[in-house]
Amino acid sequence: MPKVSVVIPTYNYARFLGQSLESVLNQTYKDFEIIIIDDGSTDNTHELVSSYGDSRIRYVFQKNRGLARSRNLGIEIAQGELIAFLDSDDVWLSQKLNRQVTAFEKNVHLGMVFGQSELIDEKGDLLVGRGFMPAENLPFPTLYENLLGRNLIPGPSSVILTKECLMKVGGFDHACGGVADLDMWRRVAREYACYEVPEILTQIRVHGGS
Repeated sequence: MPKVSVVIPTYNYARFLGQSLESVLNQTYKDFEIIIIDDGSTDNTHELVSSYGDSRIRYVFQKNRGLARSRNLGIEIAQGELIAFLDSDDVWLSQKLNRQVTAFEKNVHLGMVFGQSELIDEKGDLLVGRGFMPAENLPFPTLYENLLGRNLIPGPSSVILTKECLMKVGGFDHACGGVADLDMWRRVAREYACYEVPEILTQIRVHGGS
């Protein structure tokens, strides 16, 4: 059974998905499975995934049900103790999983670990001067209190959580729409200790469809 389940929801992003997949396969930490939830794509997503022929990659197709429900399906079928999310247009740096799994190993009370991120454009070039302010390691419940006013966590692609934590707080709330991730982080921070790895681990892509 893999230690980490990487959940990648996608919808008509085959043009970026290959780069996202490669960034997972190139992780220095290797004990993972990849779960791709295809939310009704009409492009060549299935053909792209099939071309890898990697037993660690699981592909699930569903009729278009939305991002929150896609992530929840990934959580439901995940086999790992830890669950990481990666949007199908984002990219991980090679040490991402290693740094975050190490944080969990050092503190068994953590429910969520996240890292810093930088922004890239459609071609993958760094957007200099744009990015996210570090969240700092705010003590519980200070992180929860700060999340009430703003989202200190730079997107789902930067986050890894214990499956136990996700089962306790419940899945992503489809009714929250575009702030379903912020709603989730608030619920997690209310119940669990959280930690920020103080280095850039994720590249978040900014483009016309994001």
